[in-house]
Amino acid sequence: MSRMKKLMAIAVISHWLFIWPSYAKDAPHIVVDIRPVAGLVAQVIKDIDMPEPVILLKNGVSVHDMNLRPSQARNLQSADIVFLIGAGLITGLERSAKTLAGSDKIVTLMDAPDAIRLGVRRSAVQHQHHHDSHHDEKGQGDHHEDEVKTAIDPHGWLDPENAAYWLSVIAENLSRIDPVKEAMYRKNAKQAQQHIRQLQTDIARLMQPAKGRTYLVAHDSLAYFDRRFEVGISAVLTDAFSEQITPGRLGDVLSFMAEHQVECIVTDPETTQAVEALFTSKQNSAHIRLDLFGYDYPVDDMLYQQMMLSIASNLANCGAS
Repeated sequence: MSRMKKLMAIAVISHWLFIWPSYAKDAPHIVVDIRPVAGLVAQVIKDIDMPEPVILLKNGVSVHDMNLRPSQARNLQSADIVFLIGAGLITGLERSAKTLAGSDKIVTLMDAPDAIRLGVRRSAVQHQHHHDSHHDEKGQGDHHEDEVKTAIDPHGWLDPENAAYWLSVIAENLSRIDPVKEAMYRKNAKQAQQHIRQLQTDIARLMQPAKGRTYLVAHDSLAYFDRRFEVGISAVLTDAFSEQITPGRLGDVLSFMAEHQVECIVTDPETTQAVEALFTSKQNSAHIRLDLFGYDYPVDDMLYQQMMLSIASNLANCGAS
């Protein structure tokens, strides 16, 4: 290699060594708890040269059993901003994140002022699942008197109305720590909201033929989806938080199964094999296992839409004659 070529090569390498630390310092380090939140962040940072958010909950790890690894703790300590679903979805995570990252860096999406929040459904058999009032619509309490202090169901990402609203929350908070890109964040969020509105229309159309079908759900993680699209969930074995099956709920569900023909049995990643076996042994019903955390899709700006369409499609086809 000639002397001139060597000097040119050194100049190019020196240039990139100078540029790279500047990029690493300027790009916000984003940490999220679950993949659906990462998918929403990906829509807000679309076409902006910055790294993907770090996801804490890994595939195969239960939200009830997650323990932070040293590498995850370090990511929280170095985070510029942390987006969490909240409402106790992952046991102890909010407290740990505030300790490691600092309270000022935590954005809890379920706590955002206009988030739609539903109370945990206590009854195993849902007699009026389309019109129950155990919810907090846009922060306005509308609970039965005996459930004023009810826990909040944390599965709020399964309502596209929340997802659309959270896009604005994410853009606002990224703009706060990275004002140079504010216009891009807000533009992306606005475009993504249009896509979410179309998604909601598409899901409503998909679910239309399934109205009136009898669904039995192992773990009550679909309350937001049920309420938004009037799925018709008739019975649930465990509530939004419970891992243990109480004798009372089991008796109620078995009685319901004895009296009704269940057309579709729904399980999810939190459902044990024992529970699945119990359900499928009682009736000759169709059975689906839903991916509610987007594990089947790459983390990009289409993750949320693909996950939600898959949930809708599986529910619509399950038990169809």
